[in-house]
Amino acid sequence: MASQPHARYTRVPTSDSDAAPDFASHPQTASSAFSPSTTGRARASSDGDIRFTGPDIQRRVPKRSVLLALFLLFLGSASLVVFYLMQSGQVEAGGQQKWTCLAIAFLTLMPGFYESRIAYYSWRQAPGYSFSQIPRY
Repeated sequence: MASQPHARYTRVPTSDSDAAPDFASHPQTASSAFSPSTTGRARASSDGDIRFTGPDIQRRVPKRSVLLALFLLFLGSASLVVFYLMQSGQVEAGGQQKWTCLAIAFLTLMPGFYESRIAYYSWRQAPGYSFSQIPRY
């Protein structure tokens, strides 16, 4: 890569003390740097990302996602029962209808069971599970 003599580079700070501004030499920036609107947010972001650490995000129940998971679980279980009835001869159906019913059963049962299990363990407050693991719709 060609050198760029017109580009000025500054040294990247290696620690927090290097990045701290010198307010003694710039007294006009001392009052504006810590305004009340940003002070709380700056403190919270120093501990970690505030989007993922708050108690609200951990306990908020995604109701639509849980209802969708329960619906998929119910639909998959019902399709599996219908497949069993078709296979045993209680309900007459062609060969293609049986396998279509089985495919629908597995395609709906697996994600419904997975998200319902996460919702149940989150509700029981099991370690390692939280409602933030369920996508929101």
